[in-house]
Order: sequence, then C-alpha cells, then structure tokens
Amino acid sequence: MNTSAQPSDDAPFIAAIEGIVSTVTGRSDVKLAGDTDLIDDGILDSLDWSVFLLDLEKHYDIKIPDETAEEQGLQTVGKLVSFIRSAL
Repeated sequence: MNTSAQPSDDAPFIAAIEGIVSTVTGRSDVKLAGDTDLIDDGILDSLDWSVFLLDLEKHYDIKIPDETAEEQGLQTVGKLVSFIRSAL
C-alpha cells in the first residue's frame, strides 16, 4: 500500500473511500493512495469488495455495475476516484 501524497482535490474522495473501507473491514488504520489496489494489496477480499461497492454507491448516490468495476479496474483508488468524479 503506497502512502504517497495525493492532489488535494482528491482528498475528500480518498477520505470517503478510507471511511467506507474502515467500516467494511473494521480496521481503523486505513490509509490509501491513488495507486493503492484494494484487492491486490489485500485490503478487501471479494465479499468485502461487494459490500464496499454497495456502500460507495449509497454514499455518492451512484451506480457501479459489477462489469464496469471489473473492466475499468476500479479496485485501484485513483481509478475509483476518477469514476466517482465522472458519475457525479
């Protein structure tokens, strides 16, 4: 998990993602960066990923189809932030 600094305009999105990941996993020490891969870096397993996507959809009032998440590689925080921005 990389902890490099992110552009400040991404900070609110990353903070929201960190909060949802914390809720889903029960971990309070979640720190994410744009290149963090939520699956490959072992932060979320497949069940957690499904719950995370549902919670993210509720938080932003958006829809993230499973096939879109897979095709666009949305398990990477930076790609997820870009997707959220485009969906809002």
